Amino acid sequence: MAQPARLATVVLLALTPSACSLLDGLGGLTGGGGDDAGGDVVEPEVPVDALGADTMDTQAPPMESGADAPRDSGRETQPDTSTMDVAQDTTPPQDVQQEPYPFPYFQVVAMDGPQAYWRLDEPAGSTTAKDATGHGHDGTYTGGVTLGSAGAIANDADTAATFDGTSGYVDVKNAFQFAGMTAFTLEAWVKPNLDGQYHAWLACNDGQPPSEGYLAYVEPMGPFYVIERIDSATKVFANGNVAPANATWAHVVVTYEAGTGANVWVNGQIGTGSTNDVSLAGATSDFVIGAENGGATSWWSGEIDEVAVYSYVLPASRILVHYQVGTGQ
Repeated sequence: MAQPARLATVVLLALTPSACSLLDGLGGLTGGGGDDAGGDVVEPEVPVDALGADTMDTQAPPMESGADAPRDSGRETQPDTSTMDVAQDTTPPQDVQQEPYPFPYFQVVAMDGPQAYWRLDEPAGSTTAKDATGHGHDGTYTGGVTLGSAGAIANDADTAATFDGTSGYVDVKNAFQFAGMTAFTLEAWVKPNLDGQYHAWLACNDGQPPSEGYLAYVEPMGPFYVIERIDSATKVFANGNVAPANATWAHVVVTYEAGTGANVWVNGQIGTGSTNDVSLAGATSDFVIGAENGGATSWWSGEIDEVAVYSYVLPASRILVHYQVGTGQ
């Protein structure tokens, strides 16, 4: 179903990610806690049963290079050449083989403390999309959704869900309004069937044309992956600069934070952001996966896998790690 054109002027934004932190919300992964993002930073204890692994190493992942990495003094120690044997072998050292990342994708996501995480890996015939965090944000498969499709994650037999583009979505009920100027991150692996129409992969917004709330979708006139935040007639857009490829998996992350604005990351690359801030009253429609307006319009056509919601801005270094682990790098 064709949707009205959405036009916007966007400006280039250089994102400065916040430091990676583990939230109290991760307490839900051990059977307690809730959705609040405040409180002391805690070391996560990821449950085996919640995420479907037989064994799990809960050691924190190695620190990424970049803004979060410790800096040395900047001085290099020079070798003592007074007794160096000039006849020694000067063959350059061989390149060091980098070890594979020591954590599976689902554990990497869990370590970053999502409020909700749907693997969309239920067997055919299931009606409930389980929230793997234990926070209780289970969704309901509605309309044309087919389960058991090949998943997005490399070296992982976990499956994905296919949405028919005309009626299928997952209804998570009244959740994740992110009213006011609350920070958030939305993450998913998506595989679109591009057909010149608008298709939303996540949304919590009211009305048609879109009003009050936010939605993440494929913009057919780009095409681009877009995040849109709307307060009545005021709209704020940001888009990814990597054009969607038809029937091809992409790792898409959208973020918002007051003062920093909205951004879209596609396969680890940041797109064109917007620094405009809009305070949202909060949508009355349900949060849905694979549609907008509570499941009434813009149904996703294609596959969706590994959907996560965070109540903070996921740092650039962690977004890149998620993409790299997901693609087996």
